[in-house]
Amino acid sequence: MDKGKLYLAAKDAVSLSCLCSGCGSTRAFVSTKSHDASIVRCSDCQQALGCLSDIRQKLSDKAREDASTLAKRIYRQGRGAKSS
Repeated sequence: MDKGKLYLAAKDAVSLSCLCSGCGSTRAFVSTKSHDASIVRCSDCQQALGCLSDIRQKLSDKAREDASTLAKRIYRQGRGAKSS
């Protein structure tokens, strides 16, 4: 890792099918002294992915969506397993 860069990676908790539209990588970096307007770049092709505040919002929305989908699936499985 390069000094002065904060690396972001899509982990199992939030599955991103594709973060970078250029190469499809889910790895990105931003300066360690970043702020909301800092540019997030792809770790593989260096393409600008957007500002940090926008990326945070997209990740937050995706995490909320994934959690909702999982909760619905668990609820449906629980209802099907109940016997009267």
